[in-house]
Amino acid sequence: MLTGKAFVIAAGFLLGGSIFALSLNWRGVSWFFLKRKIRLAFPTVETIGVTELAEWLAEPARPQPLILDTRTLQEYQISHLPQAQWLDPDKSTVSGENYAAIVVYCSVGYRSAQVAQTLQGQGVTLPVYNLEGSIFAWVATEHPVFQGEQVVQAVHPFNETWGRFLPVRWHPTHWEPIR
Repeated sequence: MLTGKAFVIAAGFLLGGSIFALSLNWRGVSWFFLKRKIRLAFPTVETIGVTELAEWLAEPARPQPLILDTRTLQEYQISHLPQAQWLDPDKSTVSGENYAAIVVYCSVGYRSAQVAQTLQGQGVTLPVYNLEGSIFAWVATEHPVFQGEQVVQAVHPFNETWGRFLPVRWHPTHWEPIR
């Protein structure tokens, strides 16, 4: 049993080591807290993971979801998920006819969770899912993004702060922060 000075030294060493370990994986820790914040802010919004969505899209015989990009048009024009349609977040009314579900996404999942909640409030009868981690998580797990029909290697980082969640190799050469 450690007592006195030895306890303080040991506690400081352990705490310092924990802080050092967290600093080595700040993105993972930040993602954990960000996802938790989104779930707490939008408790009625169901999520779908990037792997689950990718597997769904890879099964063309399975009824497909309507994929809605809720970012700004400027972000959408740089890249988007396959089959995604841009949805003006200020006019979030949709018809999900001929689809199995609606999947919404943005950069990290907060704006799209707001849209998902709005769609639920409008009485949309299809299941509505928020893509957990949104487009940043999608590309971080090596899934393709498109500009029109062409695969591209860039995603709009929104701004400097949120862009820290996006691996730097995905940042476009030229982009303007969203205000």
